[in-house]
Amino acid sequence: MISYVAGTCPPAERDDFESHCLICEECRSMLAIVMRFLYSPIDEKELAPLYPLGIEAAEITCWLLRSEVSTNG
Repeated sequence: MISYVAGTCPPAERDDFESHCLICEECRSMLAIVMRFLYSPIDEKELAPLYPLGIEAAEITCWLLRSEVSTNG
């Protein structure tokens, strides 16, 4: 999804992703959210209160990934 949004995904992958989004509501919704934030006229001051939540989410994700690797690895 990131390479699709950034415009760096190869044409075949782009076509596959677009086809997938036609049938997958979850991916379509996530893409809409990403596109909304990417092209939103909101400035950094308005997004600043969300920064700590983003850091917390990243820390939790790293912790979960490390836990999964140690459990499975």
